[in-house]
Amino acid sequence: MTLQLRVYVPPHPLVKHWLGVARDASTPPPLFKSAMTELGR
Repeated sequence: MTLQLRVYVPPHPLVKHWLGVARDASTPPPLFKSAMTELGR
């Protein structure tokens, strides 16, 4: 049996936006870093 971690993502427009930016493979590194900073607030 494997351990599976679950992450709760609140249904908020800004969270949805920054997750979309972070998940996009074509996002430039500075913008990815900004997305991670915003999501960590």
